[in-house]
Amino acid sequence: MVKVMAVNAGSSSLKFQLINMPSEEVITSGLVERIGQEVGNFVIKVNGEKIQTQTPIPDHHIVESLEEIDAVGHRVVHGGEDFDDSVVVDEEAVKKVADLSELAPLHNPANIIGYKAFKEALPDHVGHVFVFDTAFHQTLDKERYL
Repeated sequence: MVKVMAVNAGSSSLKFQLINMPSEEVITSGLVERIGQEVGNFVIKVNGEKIQTQTPIPDHHIVESLEEIDAVGHRVVHGGEDFDDSVVVDEEAVKKVADLSELAPLHNPANIIGYKAFKEALPDHVGHVFVFDTAFHQTLDKERYL
């Protein structure tokens, strides 16, 4: 079994799931809302039990260390015409996503912040993948997606 962390970082929220693969068993899932606000909302579900608390959450850096995580999938809203599929994250991919921020100004910058927070908090062996909402549109005929 391999444990994979799936992340959806928004401008003021962060959703996540820790999944056993290939069985796709959800180990835990959670939601952090109101990031950067005076009072944030943190919800985590473990073994079917939902735990909710309100606390200040100053930024997206909520993960300190999870040695068991082998990979992280990061949802990215806009990949423009540059990305027609998921990609292993490298500096070029980060730069391209940043360059596309004007197409999704509330999301792409937060997606990069989320990636950098997890990259910093997790061990070096952890792989990261960008998964693009807009990749679907690359499969459409040009007349339809334009």
